[in-house]
Amino acid sequence: SENLYLVNNIEVPNINHFGSQGSSSGSLSFVNLDFVENVEFSTGGFGVRYGDKMSSVMALTLRPGREDRLGGKATISATQFGLNLEGPLGQKGNFIFSARKSYLDLIFKAAGLPFIPTYTDFNLVGYYDLSPRDKLTVLGLAAIDRVDRDQSTLENRVTNAGIMDNTQNQFISGINYRRLMNRGFVDLTLNNNYNEFRFSQIDEQEVE
Repeated sequence: SENLYLVNNIEVPNINHFGSQGSSSGSLSFVNLDFVENVEFSTGGFGVRYGDKMSSVMALTLRPGREDRLGGKATISATQFGLNLEGPLGQKGNFIFSARKSYLDLIFKAAGLPFIPTYTDFNLVGYYDLSPRDKLTVLGLAAIDRVDRDQSTLENRVTNAGIMDNTQNQFISGINYRRLMNRGFVDLTLNNNYNEFRFSQIDEQEVE
């Protein structure tokens, strides 16, 4: 993909659920928007610090967690429910965490559809001040997507025969160290991305 996504200065190949392999598209973001503090988006003319991408750059900065006490909230939307937590890490740090799961399976089953997409995601960010000039940031993201199929009737099997099963797993982890200088700053980032795409198709005789 020629589009670059950065989350807290850590590269993420695709921030979306049910994305296409090798692309940056998808149905909805697995980054919790409650945590987004700032977004920088550029479709051209971006600096060399973003590498050799040719289309666009989107840099997301996630906010720090609260430092006074542990807090949280439950969330629910048209397609998912979740839990947000945040709080202090000792005297010099803080964290934010979220876990979300879709209930599309209930909606699709109620509508009588034989294919059932589901997704789950996790976000974890930790900030820690090593000194007034040195800051450490830890990031963990996970997205688990799958499409289940109801093969209980011949009609369902015929319908599902034309549907490609798309199971995806994305796991992103990274750590960023920033040193403030008299003029500017120095960033050091280490990260690991694991992406798994599995596709299958079953005909009406249930042969995969």
